[in-house]
Amino acid sequence: MTELQVRRAVAEDMEGVWPLARDFATSFRPERELFERTFRALLGSPNALVLVAHLQEGICAYLLAHTHETFLANGPVAWVEEVMVDGQYRREGIGRALMTEAERWGREQGASYTSLASRRAGAFYLQLGYEDSAAFYKKTLIDPDEEQTAHRGWPSDGTRQGL
Repeated sequence: MTELQVRRAVAEDMEGVWPLARDFATSFRPERELFERTFRALLGSPNALVLVAHLQEGICAYLLAHTHETFLANGPVAWVEEVMVDGQYRREGIGRALMTEAERWGREQGASYTSLASRRAGAFYLQLGYEDSAAFYKKTLIDPDEEQTAHRGWPSDGTRQGL
């Protein structure tokens, strides 16, 4: 494996992140147009972190995290929303490197802790010092089989309030 670089994503990384994000999804079918809008919005959000892991071959992984305010932690906490490492590069320390950088960023943001939900990589997160602390529940609010564009409320300029 060539030297790994973990860094904040930039707009030019969209092409490398798209296939990973598309393959990561299990509940929804990602749509390219909405992915592009969301990617740009996240890059511009002060509460969001998009990291890429880059090898000479190109982008091999990404991480999406954000911070939000809570009462229970007396302020901000960090939430890791997505971590995806290309299958051919797993078990080489790339996920660990992404998580280390996300935790550093969370501390810089004043987060009391970092949390996440995982169905497939629980053992990995336990190895990183995370604890199994709660059940995770979700309720789908839109039909994942319908075209997503109509449900997202995106203005024509591609920006979205709240991100």
